[in-house]
Amino acid sequence: MTIDQLFGYENDRERKIDALLKKSEELHRVDMGEDIGIDECIALLRDALIEFPGNEKIMLRLSVVLRDAGYVRDGQHSLWDGEGYFAQDVERHRKNEYWKEAIKLLERLSETASGDLLHDVRFELLLMYDLTGEYEKATVLANTFPIMQVSRQASLILASSGSKRAENSGKYLLELFDELVNRMVTSTHLCKKNFDDTTALDTVQNAIKLSEQFFIDGNYGHFHGTLVTFYLYLSSLQFRAGFKDEAFDSLYKALDHAKAFRSLADKQDEHYTVPYLRHVSFGPVNWNRDSFTLAEDWPWWFVPDPDDIEGEIKSDPRWEQWVKACREG
Repeated sequence: MTIDQLFGYENDRERKIDALLKKSEELHRVDMGEDIGIDECIALLRDALIEFPGNEKIMLRLSVVLRDAGYVRDGQHSLWDGEGYFAQDVERHRKNEYWKEAIKLLERLSETASGDLLHDVRFELLLMYDLTGEYEKATVLANTFPIMQVSRQASLILASSGSKRAENSGKYLLELFDELVNRMVTSTHLCKKNFDDTTALDTVQNAIKLSEQFFIDGNYGHFHGTLVTFYLYLSSLQFRAGFKDEAFDSLYKALDHAKAFRSLADKQDEHYTVPYLRHVSFGPVNWNRDSFTLAEDWPWWFVPDPDDIEGEIKSDPRWEQWVKACREG
C-alpha cells in the first residue's frame, strides 16, 4: 500500500479530477460552436494540469477543447486541388495555434495512454493530421485501428446470445448502414469537380431513398439528424441544377427531420421498430443543431463552395419564408 492509498489521497485526487473534467464539459457545452466560455475552459484545464501534471484524462480533454477552439476562432478551410478534388487548406490550418498545441498533447499521449483512452487519443490525432496535411503520419496511425470485421461492435455479436446478440447485431448493422450512406453523400463533394450536377444530385437522392427503405416504417430515431444534413445538401444541388421548387421542398423536409430529431431530446429508452433493429434502443439526443440553426448550416458545414448559388437562393422570397418557419421551430 502506498502512502497516498493509506491516507485516502488517491480517492480524493480522482474525485477532484472527475469534478474538474465535469466542469470543463459544462463550459464546453455552453459554447455550442460559439466563442463562449472557451478561454475559461482552457484556463481551467491548464490549471488542472499544474495541479495534476501529466494526467492523461485532463490532457485529452484539453486537446479536444483546443481542437474546437481552433474551429471556432480560425475555422476549417477547404479548397479544390489541381485535379478538382476536395482538399483541406493545410497551409492555413498549420498556422492554427490551437491545433498545433492539440497535436503536441495528443502525440505525447499516444506514447503513454492505453485501452479506451488510447483509442480516443488516436482518433483525435487522426483528425488533426487530416486537417494539417500530415498524411504519412495519418496513414501509419490509421493502420493501428482494427479492420471492420474485428471491430468491437462486430466482436460483441459473438460475445452474446439470445436477445442481447440480436441487439448487438442490430447496432452493428446500424453503424454499417450509417457509414454506407454517409460515404455515398460525402463522395459527391470530395469528387464534386469530377461529377456533373446530375450525378451528384442522383447520388444524394439515392442515399435518401436507401434510408427510407432501411427505416421502412418511418421510425428513424437518431437518424433524423443525418437526414437533416442530407436534405440541406440536396437542396443546394437541386437549386444549382435548376430544380428550384424541389430545392425548397428539400429545405422543408430538412426542417421536418430537425423537428423530429429535437422531439427525441427527452425520450428515454426508445427503440427502433424495423424488425432487424427492434432490440436497439436510443436515448435522449444530444445535438447542438436544431431547426433554429438550419439556415446558418445550409448547405452543410463540409461543403466548400455554395457561393455560386447562395445569393440567388437567398434572394428568393421562399427562402425568408423557410427561415421564418425554422425560427418558429
